[in-house]
Amino acid sequence: MLYDERTAVERCFARLKEWLTLDGVHVRGIEKVTAHAYINAIVHLASALAMHRANRIKQVA
Repeated sequence: MLYDERTAVERCFARLKEWLTLDGVHVRGIEKVTAHAYINAIVHLASALAMHRANRIKQVA
C-alpha cells in the first residue's frame, strides 16, 4: 500500500518536471522558485480536477 502511494507521488513529480517545466526553472531565489513550484502544482491539480469532472478519466492521479 505504501509502495502504491510512492508510485503515485513519483508520477506526479515526473509530470510536474516534464510537462510543466519544473526542472527548467528560469528564476532566481528560493521564494521565486517556491512560487513557481506551487503554481505548477496548482495547475496540475486543476487540470486533473477538470479531467475528472469531464469524465474523461476514471482515476485522478
